[in-house]
Amino acid sequence: MMLTGGYTKWQLLGYFIFFLIGMFLFSYLEVENRNVKSTETPKKFSWKFFYKDNIKRYIGSIVLIYVLFRFYPELTGQDLNEFSAIMLGFMGDGIVGMKKASSKLLSANRNKILSEDVYE
Repeated sequence: MMLTGGYTKWQLLGYFIFFLIGMFLFSYLEVENRNVKSTETPKKFSWKFFYKDNIKRYIGSIVLIYVLFRFYPELTGQDLNEFSAIMLGFMGDGIVGMKKASSKLLSANRNKILSEDVYE
């Protein structure tokens, strides 16, 4: 109960799906607004580049989202709902995404990734 906040496994699974929706909404907005003329991104979208560039970020996002989820009732005084879960996913990924730019722990070496064949 201490780790789950009193939620059932089915509630946890359901909220996790909504967290992922929020995370991927934020990621989609970032991909849509990327600078295609930059030398640090491929000209065409590449799933392989996307994965290698963001895997550390998503691990960090999941950890942060868990913390936000676990203490949500204590922080807000409200029960978690589906919309809140989407917003936690969106915010959690947004916070970690912004930190990624200035952190060696979360960022990947884009030039190294680009030197590989990202269109396999």
